[in-house]
Amino acid sequence: MENGSENQKLSALYSWWAIILFLFLFFPIGLYLIFKRISLDKKTLYPYSIAKVIGWIFVFIGSTGVISTYSSTSQNFVGKTAAIMFLIGGITLIIWGVKLQKQSLRYSKYSALIIDQNISSLDNIASATSLNYDEVKKDLQKMLSKNYFIGAYINESSGEILLPKSKANRTYNQSSSEKVPIVCKSCGANNIVIAGRVSECEYCGSPIN
Repeated sequence: MENGSENQKLSALYSWWAIILFLFLFFPIGLYLIFKRISLDKKTLYPYSIAKVIGWIFVFIGSTGVISTYSSTSQNFVGKTAAIMFLIGGITLIIWGVKLQKQSLRYSKYSALIIDQNISSLDNIASATSLNYDEVKKDLQKMLSKNYFIGAYINESSGEILLPKSKANRTYNQSSSEKVPIVCKSCGANNIVIAGRVSECEYCGSPIN
């Protein structure tokens, strides 16, 4: 019950309404809440896109404000300050979005190598991604802290990322015992066989795979 109320508080604090309110009341807090909202929202498939879109909107608002305030004859210190803050905040969000995009691509490569290809050696992962060992290790530690690989850990002595045995076996069994439909070339009958294995047609006995 306590966790539920805590989640409600978090969702209320990082809601877009609260963020917009803080952007007008105290811009730095609003900007911080945007960073946290994008980082914590696991339903967002492409957080870097949101960061860059918001960043460009801020840059547009800030640039327009800077041009209008500096071209105006009246001295509007508050307006100039707000415009500059939007401009700086927008540039910061764009840079962060680019970094998030690069990070997301690296994480996708790691997942494909570890889960799909069963590669556990950090040296081999580093070689496959053209990164150095320390970069890969640092990234994987971040992924582990965010529960990308539940129950996995890095073995320092062997330099490997080790998945739970049940998950590794399940991944292997799924790939090794997956059944697919195949049409026999000899008699044209439909057969269900295990992928990657040579079998016999149930009707004419011809080899199929």
